[in-house]
Amino acid sequence: MATPAALKAADDVHPVVRARAYRMLAKHGDHRALGRLTAACDSRHVHTALTGLARLADDSVAPTLVQVLLTTEERRVRKLAGRTSLSDRAQPRRSGGSPTRKRSRC
Repeated sequence: MATPAALKAADDVHPVVRARAYRMLAKHGDHRALGRLTAACDSRHVHTALTGLARLADDSVAPTLVQVLLTTEERRVRKLAGRTSLSDRAQPRRSGGSPTRKRSRC
């Protein structure tokens, strides 16, 4: 329910409203937020946008991630873009959230 309002707020003229909208989309957005988060990678909101794209893990944003990796000077943004591009290819974990371990019997 918050996603449509945040999508609209991402086009607001006030920078504070836009920043809050991008944070909202990064944290709670769904597939509808992909376009706005991808576009935000060309702005000062790149770190927030990459965080949201990492959470959504959609293959369609791979070209954007490569572009950010090649063009940004900021080390933490490059690191996040690289981690995001790699997380798309990671093996999914089991429902428990951590890999299972085999216990040895004593």
